Amino acid sequence: MVQEHDDDDHSLLRINNNDSYDNEVNISTSISSSYSINSQLQEVVEHYSDSFDGDIICTELNDGGGGGGAVILKSITSKESTLLNKSGEKILLTEKQPTSKQKENIKKKILVIILICNLAFPLYLAYNSPNSLVKVFDKHYNMDSSQFSKLYTVYALPNLFMVILGGILVDLFGPNKCSLVFQTILFLSTVLTAISVSNASYGLLLFSKVLLGIGGETILVCISAFIAKWFSANDVPFVLGLESSWVQIASLMSFAVLPSLYNASNLQFTMWFITIVSIIALVSNFVFVIFQKRLKFRDEVYVSVGDDIENEKVNQTNNINNERDNEKDDEELAKQKELESMTKTERLVYELKHAIILMKLIPKKMWILAGISFFGYNTFYGLDIFVTDMIAEKYNYDNKKASMVMAYETMVNGVMSPIFGYLVKRFEMRATACGIGIFFMGLGVALLNLTNNVPYPWVIISGLGYGLMNNSIMSSIPIIVEEKIIGSSYGLVGTAYNVGIFVFPYLLGSIRTKLGNYDVSMWVLVLSAVVALLLLGWLKLIDMKETDNSKRLDKKRS
Repeated sequence: MVQEHDDDDHSLLRINNNDSYDNEVNISTSISSSYSINSQLQEVVEHYSDSFDGDIICTELNDGGGGGGAVILKSITSKESTLLNKSGEKILLTEKQPTSKQKENIKKKILVIILICNLAFPLYLAYNSPNSLVKVFDKHYNMDSSQFSKLYTVYALPNLFMVILGGILVDLFGPNKCSLVFQTILFLSTVLTAISVSNASYGLLLFSKVLLGIGGETILVCISAFIAKWFSANDVPFVLGLESSWVQIASLMSFAVLPSLYNASNLQFTMWFITIVSIIALVSNFVFVIFQKRLKFRDEVYVSVGDDIENEKVNQTNNINNERDNEKDDEELAKQKELESMTKTERLVYELKHAIILMKLIPKKMWILAGISFFGYNTFYGLDIFVTDMIAEKYNYDNKKASMVMAYETMVNGVMSPIFGYLVKRFEMRATACGIGIFFMGLGVALLNLTNNVPYPWVIISGLGYGLMNNSIMSSIPIIVEEKIIGSSYGLVGTAYNVGIFVFPYLLGSIRTKLGNYDVSMWVLVLSAVVALLLLGWLKLIDMKETDNSKRLDKKRS
């Protein structure tokens, strides 16, 4: 996005630092038709645009025709800028401190990150609770290994279609409405889980996991859409890293805190504790949606079809003077009136047709990425579901000690997630990073199966590989697809790994029951990682043929 500003002595062009390399060159060249920017200057523009924190101001300083013009690149939020003369020589300048408005926007940005990241906290806490208390659940509900695996099968079952449908709903109605609906469903699931403890109702526990899957997985789609909406493509990997770190704390709490909480009280109190956490997330969701206008910190955001319609009446009352904006508002108002005149059946048909159109817009690279997600995510998710029980059996650990293995993995992964986000953002080699992550994830599973000393390093290696893979996949989606199908694309990834969660627990549990150990089941997970790498190789070949560098997962270097 480029905004021209007229100053007394020179012309300014404001360039968002997430613009592609080619756009930066064109923008810089367009400063003055008489000003020739050489290749050295282009390289400096690219280098400093990546290192600046915030917007860049590109200014040509005219000297009255003497030929001594220079170009200055300034960062709005950093303290330094670089002055370049026509020969490309660099001079370090001092930048003014951020203005009060800029400081306020930074505070808003931090608050938005906190509110968005908190939405999935109760999901990870509730999802991992059976794993962290596996022996307790088995005894309280009188479950065998097959019944235990069904807790995850029923979680994934509705998401064979619900996650991608949720993505479509996000694109149609916007993440605001969808997040409130599905966060409420998530909350109800935690209530039912707590109630099921009182009479050891296995059936009610299963039903609560169905609701947890419907609400929780769609919340993840909403979170991804929120991040893509509120943050630039350049910031997405880092924000995803922060979000991943925060939900890892929820997983850490599940594995490290819940067993201690159970020992200090009982299972019912422990489950009601999860419900209390869910209430806090639901309240923060309402706060975020209600106060979004006050939290706005950047001029342009991704707007879904649903949000565009939802905000139509507000846009009409703002007396916008720009003629093009008025024409767009009139078109949207007419569209809103047309939708309001439809019956419920007509509206449903319209939305289904629109959903089909959205699905047709998903490109080939996105479908391959979904395949990578199926095999890649379920290498780790399969391990995550059974690792506590496997470690307890193989190493003769009690439930609390076995849970602490995953707690250490979660803690390390949580610390590393923002670093992974920074590295992905810094080097812009998402396909390569994804491959490295999948490799180490599979390696960790293999070494855990082959060795008999201690499980900690191998579980941690596998978890770190998962963290890098997850950040790479999620941050690749806004690059691969158009903004209007971001929700559907995140939903496609969610559906892919939920198919695996539906299949893998039953498959791995059956193998374990038949053979009496997890050895073969672990090799199935390693094979899944290998298939994910093969699919990634296919994606990499297609990505190398992409001529538009801004749409490449692995950016070309000059």
